[in-house]
Amino acid sequence: MLIELGNSLIKVSYLQYHGYYKILVEKKEGIFMKNINKTSLCFQLKEGQAIQFGRKTQKNVQNQFSDPDVNYILIEDNILSSQHCRITHDVPGELMVIDNKSSNGTWLKVTTDA
Repeated sequence: MLIELGNSLIKVSYLQYHGYYKILVEKKEGIFMKNINKTSLCFQLKEGQAIQFGRKTQKNVQNQFSDPDVNYILIEDNILSSQHCRITHDVPGELMVIDNKSSNGTWLKVTTDA
C-alpha cells in the first residue's frame, strides 16, 4: 500500500513470515524520492492498535507515548497536519487508513508490489 502525505510517500508492506508491518518513509525532493530513514520501521500491529502519522512538533514529541495502542511516526514536513492520518488494524488481515480531517488530505495508491 502506498500513502501520499504532503511531500512524503509511505510504503506499507506485510512481512507474513514474521507477522510485522514494514513502514518505509520517503521524502520528495523535486521529482525524486529520497529515503529519509536509515532503516525501515517494523511494527507488530495487534487488533485494535494503530500507527499515527503527523508533522513533527514539540507537542507531538511529548505526547507520542500517551497511548500504548498507538505507534507514532512523526515526519518533518510542513505540509502535514500535526495528526494527519492513522492506519488501524481492527479486522484480522485488514488495515484501514483514516484521514484525521487534515488540511491537505491523504492519498492512497493501490498496488500489489508495495
